[in-house]
Amino acid sequence: MSHGVSTLGVLGAGQMGGGIAQVAAVNGLNVKVFDNFPGTVDKCKATHKKSLAKFVEKAKITQADMDAALARITYVDAPDKLTGCDWIIEAAVEDATV
Repeated sequence: MSHGVSTLGVLGAGQMGGGIAQVAAVNGLNVKVFDNFPGTVDKCKATHKKSLAKFVEKAKITQADMDAALARITYVDAPDKLTGCDWIIEAAVEDATV
């Protein structure tokens, strides 16, 4: 099935955005992840590695699947680096005081 999407942008690297990025990457999409809050992207990257490693441990996916999914995720440091995405999903914190 062709869905016309090869690259997904995720604006927000917290629990929801990180989860969306991981599911998309496991299912074959290239993903670009950005978050404006310092440290969130690094935390998201570590969470992806830990979460996918648990899936490998439980034999839900193979090590090769994990490696391929992680290779499909690019963590970017500026919103303008989300260019080239077919879709961008906004999953950022909606707090006017931040």
